[in-house]
Amino acid sequence: MDVTLIRIENVSKVFGARRALDGVSLEIRRGETLALVGRNGAGKSTLLSVILGLVRPTAGDVLVRGISVRRDGRHARAAIGSILGTAFYEYLSGWENLRILTRYSGVAAPAATLREMVHAVGLDASIHRPVRGYSHGMKRRLAFAQALVPTPEILLLDEPEEALDPEGADTIRALIDRLHRERGLTVIVASHRLESLERTCDRVALLDDGRLVFAGSWDALLDSRPRLRLELDDRAAAMPIVHAFGADMTGDVLTLDAGADVADLVTALVRGGIRVRAVEALRPTLEDLVRAAPRAKSVPTPWTAAVDETPHALVRPMPRGRVRVFVAQLRGELRKLWARPRTYLGFGGALACELVLTLLTEVPSVRAHVTRELWRTRIAREGLSGPTIAVHVTGETMAVVGALFLALVAGDIVAKEAEDGTLRTIFARPVGRASVLFQKLLACAVYTIALTLFVGATSLALALLFAGRGTLVAIALPESIMGVLGFPLALRRYALAMPMLAGSSWTVAMLALTLSCFDMKPGAATVLALVVLLTDELVRLQPAFVTLAPYCLATRLLTWRQVFSHTIPWLRIQRNYTDLLRLDLVLTGIAWWAFRRRELTG
Repeated sequence: MDVTLIRIENVSKVFGARRALDGVSLEIRRGETLALVGRNGAGKSTLLSVILGLVRPTAGDVLVRGISVRRDGRHARAAIGSILGTAFYEYLSGWENLRILTRYSGVAAPAATLREMVHAVGLDASIHRPVRGYSHGMKRRLAFAQALVPTPEILLLDEPEEALDPEGADTIRALIDRLHRERGLTVIVASHRLESLERTCDRVALLDDGRLVFAGSWDALLDSRPRLRLELDDRAAAMPIVHAFGADMTGDVLTLDAGADVADLVTALVRGGIRVRAVEALRPTLEDLVRAAPRAKSVPTPWTAAVDETPHALVRPMPRGRVRVFVAQLRGELRKLWARPRTYLGFGGALACELVLTLLTEVPSVRAHVTRELWRTRIAREGLSGPTIAVHVTGETMAVVGALFLALVAGDIVAKEAEDGTLRTIFARPVGRASVLFQKLLACAVYTIALTLFVGATSLALALLFAGRGTLVAIALPESIMGVLGFPLALRRYALAMPMLAGSSWTVAMLALTLSCFDMKPGAATVLALVVLLTDELVRLQPAFVTLAPYCLATRLLTWRQVFSHTIPWLRIQRNYTDLLRLDLVLTGIAWWAFRRRELTG
């Protein structure tokens, strides 16, 4: 029994003043191949995005195997593989891309399965090379591989033969045809190339300006307005006969009404004394079909309009627990983070800053001035020791270089993937947005902790190397911090300060990540986060705003330095970090709101 696998119910989508889809209703039965055709901008890609839940419809809904995409998109996508473009992580190999993307399906794909699909698309020789070296055709082949792993029941293809050479296109068509025959794969192909679609698709749906103007068989669409090239001796004398058959003639091109008999027309012309030199059937263009479609009647193929809600045998349930699936996806997120060269620029920049600041303290005039001031104020009887330099270098490095690169990495982590298109590839798979956002939060947290501990450890090592051991002198007059600590106690306090500094730095990363979740460029998210931090710091330091200083974010970000006071003010530290925690929770809520509402258009 034929059953409806996908039901599109009166779907409309409006982007601003543009109506991309206008009341589209369509049913796709199990095992068929449907050609979705239309001119550029007709709404084909938007409709595929709505089916996948990447774009929310303004009105209407889509049911996939009886599951509403609007209400439960993650489970609705469980049976779907898709190709919406060639967006991959350029800095990773093709193999790593496949492994990471497969994890977002929550299914354990054995290496043998991946190798089989890589071989099927002809990428054996290049699968372990970085994707940045792939041609566009190779990326298209990789896109087919990721769409077919794990085994989907439904395959959505957007311009699948784009950038493929004839041999590559034949290979992919043969692969899809084989999977269709062997697995009963349901395929929807969106394209404007009629010739290849006619060979591979059972039915056709024609979109024009967001409206479904035809859905039915190829015969009904292509025969709706037959077109001929007709060479005549006397065109003027032939026109009355042509018009009598309800036909139009422009130059040598004759367009007949649906149902008109070409043989009858030619016979009538000959009997009228008009010599017909040549008759050639012309294939209709997409423009012809769009113009003719309103006259054509959709010829539906009968099937039982019932929805099969039973999972297909080819869609395997998740074999692992949710925690294990989440951990596997988190490993992929961390791999993406640490594989990017930009991630390491923060460590290099921090080390360079630390080295410059530490060497600056070795300048005789600087050391003499600091020693003289410390002696004059009777704060300490010695000059700059290793622990003293380490504390102040760590603070300055994290305030400048640390803030810059935390904002850069966190500002990229969502916005950059959305800009590159990889976020669309992820959410075309059965993974929830909350899960992906939480993984990105954890990845940012790992980077924040790693950068903070790196700065703390290297600053201390450089300071001890150049200045040696000694008493730690910590001075921060605006915060009323004044501490003179012996070397053993200084090291303990320094170790205590580093996790607190990481906690403060996390708020900086969280600010940039929240902005990254909005629909903006990654550079804009980074710059805006830095502008907020700089403005806050300027307000804190301006005498005119002295009453606002206690409420500034920077005041709380510097709380970690309180541990270097003679007596640690735990109550003040607890209050300030509670405020930071509240701010982090608010930012997390805003990030989730923006991330959940963000539409992933092509």
